[in-house]
Amino acid sequence: MLEKLKNLKDKGFNILTVLFVAVSIIVAYKIVMNFENVIGAVFGGVGKLLSLLTPFVIGALLAYFLNPAVKTFETKVYGRFKKLEKIKKFLAILTVYAIALGIIVLLINTIIPIIVKSIVNLAMQIPAYFDKLLEFRNGQWNDSVVGKIIFNAIATVEKSITEMISENKIFAITPAISDILGGVVSATGTVIDVVFGIVISVYFILEKGRLSAGAQKLLKAFLKKENCARVNFYAGEAHRIFSRFIVGQFLDSVIIGVICIIGLRLLNVENSVLYGSIIGVTNMIPYFGPFIGGVPVVFLVLFQSPLKALWTGLFIFALQQVDSMLMAPKIIGESVDLSPFWITFAILIGGGLFGVIGMFLGAPSLAFIFLVTNNWLNRRIANREND
Repeated sequence: MLEKLKNLKDKGFNILTVLFVAVSIIVAYKIVMNFENVIGAVFGGVGKLLSLLTPFVIGALLAYFLNPAVKTFETKVYGRFKKLEKIKKFLAILTVYAIALGIIVLLINTIIPIIVKSIVNLAMQIPAYFDKLLEFRNGQWNDSVVGKIIFNAIATVEKSITEMISENKIFAITPAISDILGGVVSATGTVIDVVFGIVISVYFILEKGRLSAGAQKLLKAFLKKENCARVNFYAGEAHRIFSRFIVGQFLDSVIIGVICIIGLRLLNVENSVLYGSIIGVTNMIPYFGPFIGGVPVVFLVLFQSPLKALWTGLFIFALQQVDSMLMAPKIIGESVDLSPFWITFAILIGGGLFGVIGMFLGAPSLAFIFLVTNNWLNRRIANREND
């Protein structure tokens, strides 16, 4: 009797196994035959999830960059007063956010209007610039190689504008209006995400201790002690590399932008605040940044005066050299200990994969990858030598 029950049990197990394999084959076949739809659905779901998590991402980033300032006020300013022991963290958060808000208001009231005015002036000068380009095209300069290249570019622009305003293409304005309305809706959603992100960042800072303890508990639950120590080490190194690089690059770019504004003012260049801001923002990208911003700036100054354009180009080039050899090493330090070759490699690959953000974060990301790889190779070599 027991023998028969055992045979039935084994037989049932075999039947369930066969059914499971058959269902798996059918599911795999359906996935392969509808691979594009499945991938689209997966990426669509991931994109939807990421869009829902946008305020939390913004909050985490704000908390990451503002937490050092909060910690400084908490320990070195309010920590001196024993009566404020229970509320010192709240006061530190309130102080840092008030300072950040004050800086934003100052920028909005001073720098932003000047930049907006420069953009308006530049837009009003575009017809005059276009007329000068036509003069260049019709002049003897058009016989040169550079002149022919610019002539072809002007011809393409003229053709596009003519087609857009022609009767047959007049309805092309409708999609443009739709895109503008979509952009307004998107911008409104972005503002809402930022507002929620600011609120969430406060909770991130307040809950920092609990979040860290929870992360350590998860590591201990699933990893060995030595692997936990390794994860903590690499997390600390990633924090060191990225924080020093981002903060250092930001300070360096602010300094370069201010110097550029002052220099362009001395050269009597119009819209100097706008052009200096462009140089400062693009300087966030190592090596290539000043040239990315410098080329269009020199091109726009060319319409004011060829001589001013020459001096502007020389000034930007000299400023970039001083920055790369003297200022950046002092401010950023060795947070990204890479040769120019690998920095160029990281910027090109990062830009090709992730756009502007990839160009900005390519160098510190590659530095971290090199750190992990180098430590792994050293462990492998040490283990082989001990065998």
